[in-house]
Amino acid sequence: MSMDSSRILAGFKKKPGITISAALILAVLVGVYIRYDQLEMHQTSLTDLRENLVKLQRNVVNSAQLDRQLSDIKEINSKITGAALRPSELARNLQFFYTLEVGNNVKLLDLRQQTTATPPPGAAAQVYIPIRFEVNMAGEYEQLLKVMREIEKTFVGGSVVSAVITPGAAVPGQNPDKARLLSMVVQGVAINQ
Repeated sequence: MSMDSSRILAGFKKKPGITISAALILAVLVGVYIRYDQLEMHQTSLTDLRENLVKLQRNVVNSAQLDRQLSDIKEINSKITGAALRPSELARNLQFFYTLEVGNNVKLLDLRQQTTATPPPGAAAQVYIPIRFEVNMAGEYEQLLKVMREIEKTFVGGSVVSAVITPGAAVPGQNPDKARLLSMVVQGVAINQ
């Protein structure tokens, strides 16, 4: 039994309800298939939009504090800039250590500011750079420890990079049995000029 177009057309004419129903079912299935692909795409887009909305809501909530935070940062930056060392101001930089000498009854034997390393050509300019000092002091052990603590507390960005305390010659007015020598490298923060 062969199917030809005249028989198919006659079957459609005999049962038009079934033919129309079959055509509608086919059209609905094609429509659902096409729309299902778009549904996944729209869900992905909706998820992205929700994530962006959450970020924007957080930004709005956090932006209320921006003015205060900006003024705090400017204030802190001005304090650091005012207190930071400048490599070219040798006398001002060394004055801190002379003050420590007088205030702690130790003898400053040697004090040298080390030159700061310059960045290679083409490197981004740094606002703050480390600056180091080689310091040799004589005094009693407790006094030398006190000096190191004061450096850590009060020197701008100050830290004792290395320190060696050895027995040494007494400073006038001190017990010779307690005499010690302190050799240390101190690092601070300087403004790159």
